[in-house]
Order: sequence, then C-alpha cells, then structure tokens
Amino acid sequence: VQASWAPGHAVLVRAENRPAVAALLHQLERKHLIFQSFLDDVPMLARLGLPLERIRSFDDVMVMSYVLQDPALGLKPQARERLGLTWVRDIDEVTRDPVTGKPHYDLSRVPFEEALVYSAGDPDLTLRLRAHQEARLREASLWRVYETDRDCLWLAADMMRNGIYADADHFEALAKEYEAKIATVHAQIEVLVEEARTVSA
Repeated sequence: VQASWAPGHAVLVRAENRPAVAALLHQLERKHLIFQSFLDDVPMLARLGLPLERIRSFDDVMVMSYVLQDPALGLKPQARERLGLTWVRDIDEVTRDPVTGKPHYDLSRVPFEEALVYSAGDPDLTLRLRAHQEARLREASLWRVYETDRDCLWLAADMMRNGIYADADHFEALAKEYEAKIATVHAQIEVLVEEARTVSA
C-alpha cells in the first residue's frame, strides 16, 4: 500500500505487514482520497480492510485526464508531459536487465531502494498531478463535467463488487450473430483486395 500526503513525501507498506497496513488504512478512513485509478485500487483496498463504505470522497486523476481528452492517460507520461518531471522512470526502465537489455517487470529483482523510490513515487505523482489537472479543468469550465463522471464510479465500483445479472443465452446468440457478420465482411474485403488478409492487423 502506497500513500502520499504532500509532494516529496510518501510511504510504502508491504501487504504482509498487517499491523502497519491496518494502521495506514485507519488513517485513510473517512478522508478525501486521490486515486490514479479508483476502480483498480478499490478492490485491493477492500481486500486489505478498507471497504468502499469507509471512503468518504475521492478524486480520480485518470478520469480528470479523460475529461480533458489528454492523449496519454498513464501516470508516468502525464507526470513528464504535464509537470515537466523528466526524472520519472517507467517500469520498463526500472526493471531492465543489464545483461539482456530487456525489462522483466519484477520489482523484487530490483535493488530495494530503487524499487522503493519507484513504488512510493506513484502516490506522490498522483497528488501532484491532481492539483495540475484540477486547475486545467476549472480553466476549461469542465470541473462539473468531471465531477459527474467521477461520481459515476461509485456505481461502477458497486457493480464490480456485486456483479450484474446478464442473459447468457442472449449474449451467446449475439456473439454468434456478430461472428457471422464479421466473416461476411472479411470475405468481402478479400474479394476487393484480391488476396487473403488478416483484417485486424
């Protein structure tokens, strides 16, 4: 679990350290929280002991970027482009094997201090980016649009947690119908270009 309360200040607690996790989550209860991606983080927080009902309010930086129609929604690209933080590194760079030159994406194989800085940096960047994006939204008169989109995430989180009823037979029939239509279109394309093509490529 990572959290930041001010730019340049963050904490990372390993999930297996249950007392420390519980203490951190207790501090987060009934607070206004800032997420990079609310729907990704909420299930993890619930498993660790902070259910949806104990989150008072929140902001979501990815939704802010979506409303602003930013081309790159990822935290690291946004931090570099919007905040000018050129020192921010991607997971590919942090986990790049010095011998093969290829990333392995396993932070447990990275020196602890380096992995710590990378991991604890996420909430720090999220906090910084939130202030920047709020200013842009307000300047563009889009703050109310953002709030509407953000508040829909409570419903989406409930749907993720509880599930929704779906007519499996209907969707199976629909899938077969679409597959038949796709096959027809593929055949038409092959006639037009006079050779077989993988259309999705």
